[in-house]
Amino acid sequence: MTSRRGVLSFVLLAAFLLALPSRGVAEPDRRFSLAIYPSYYFGALDSTYTHAFIPGPIAALPGSGASQVLALQGSPEAGLAVGLGCRVNEFLAVRLTVGRAAVGIKGENSDYSLLIKYAARQPPVYELREYTYDGSRSWVPTSGKLKTLSAVIGLEFGHDVSRLIRAEGSLGAGLYRVWGDFGPLGFTTAWLGGHSVLMVESYLLFLKIPAGWKPGLELGAELALSVGGGVVLSLRGGYSLVAAMTVTPALDRVLYYSSLNPAIPDDVSEVAAALSLGPLRLSPSAFRLGLGLSIGF
Repeated sequence: MTSRRGVLSFVLLAAFLLALPSRGVAEPDRRFSLAIYPSYYFGALDSTYTHAFIPGPIAALPGSGASQVLALQGSPEAGLAVGLGCRVNEFLAVRLTVGRAAVGIKGENSDYSLLIKYAARQPPVYELREYTYDGSRSWVPTSGKLKTLSAVIGLEFGHDVSRLIRAEGSLGAGLYRVWGDFGPLGFTTAWLGGHSVLMVESYLLFLKIPAGWKPGLELGAELALSVGGGVVLSLRGGYSLVAAMTVTPALDRVLYYSSLNPAIPDDVSEVAAALSLGPLRLSPSAFRLGLGLSIGF
């Protein structure tokens, strides 16, 4: 809700500025410009991460297992870009833009499924029998962020709507460094304690998305208002089309499910040794909406 209000505030402010009456005289030509673009990014991320394993180190019987599917969906986050432009002529400009943005990772999850079948000799008869433990439980929503660092070179095509208002479209290509984190993923260890009583410890695992470089395209549109002295305010929107990526997440943090306290190093090592994480496919593409402030020189 806060993110939506922020975007709405941007739109209303830009609409107010663009509605101001024209005044002054035409600006002198300024070939170069330096701009800053605060924006909200709306991720196209819509993926799932499947995790399945057999709890150990207990000698679990056939039919035992744990499984979980985490939902990973994009949510709005703020970002910032800086651009250096050079006007070629009245209609065409070239701009180099460097930016850093983030997209939230959220999602409502199904239950964490856990079933352990094991054989034990328990008192008072101490006969070998089969037992079943069902540790399934509801699971918290996914949380995390997908971050990008980008460098884009692009062309801007403009048209003067009036003396002070200009409409522009842009097309660019660049490189994007993508990384992030998400969680929590469930994990459980089980063993037999005294009198062959089943002992269980469950954990919350938070994972890192390893950094990688991906190519992409930038599409954009802008409505700009000259306010004098080479200063231009603009309402900007666009889409970053970044190639999808497949990565294998890495373990970042481990918490005890029961207390939410960080796990001790020995337990973290035990979890890391037993953990087998599968691949994750995700899309770093995102829509953006924000304002721009440009100074010509």
